Amino acid sequence: MRAGTIDDYRWLYAHGYMLDGLKCARAIMLDIVDRCPATFIDHGCGHGALVDWIETKTTGHAKGWDPAFGYDAGCSIADWGISCDVLEHIPHADLTAFLSSLVRGARKGLLLTIANMSDV
Repeated sequence: MRAGTIDDYRWLYAHGYMLDGLKCARAIMLDIVDRCPATFIDHGCGHGALVDWIETKTTGHAKGWDPAFGYDAGCSIADWGISCDVLEHIPHADLTAFLSSLVRGARKGLLLTIANMSDV
């Protein structure tokens, strides 16, 4: 699957992964960690539910970052960066800088879900 294409997202949606951002992220992360152990940083982790899930249900390791909830990943680089339903909350003027920081911190790739495309 070529990450990031419209057809890929349509495929995911058709197969039930896009019911919500967390469900989509969990399905994809299971596929990633089944192939090899990986590290993740969840940017905008909220209360850390996805971080906890990765740590307890997979062979992966995760840290969360969310200044609104007091989470600090303690590092800025991981194999995979995650940001589920966060981009629509980033002010338009800050969006490029936020996305650039995600790209710099992800050695292998990014998993992004966007709740409302009209706001991005």
